[in-house]
Amino acid sequence: TTWTPQVSPVSHDLYGACWSKHNSLFVISGDNGSILTSPEGVTWTQQTTGAEGYPLNGIVWSEEKKLFVVAGGTSRLLTSTVPDSFHKTSPIKAFRGIFGLKRAII
Repeated sequence: TTWTPQVSPVSHDLYGACWSKHNSLFVISGDNGSILTSPEGVTWTQQTTGAEGYPLNGIVWSEEKKLFVVAGGTSRLLTSTVPDSFHKTSPIKAFRGIFGLKRAII
């Protein structure tokens, strides 16, 4: 397998990635509230999250619920059924930060 570098529209770290079969879209989460989307994994578009300035450490897609869930270092979860409109939840007081998600069981 040969990996081909791609150009990111952001200059900061990226942490999590997932594929949504329903949306036919790759989605990546990262620092500064970044969500990037791409239909083919080559051309990436930055989305607005309302979490700018905070790390988004992980992202998963639940095929059953048709829902993206993003974990943030702000002890918040962001959710969305479409990757260009995320909604913040209230802070989860039991955590200092959420650092990864493996799969959505929602």
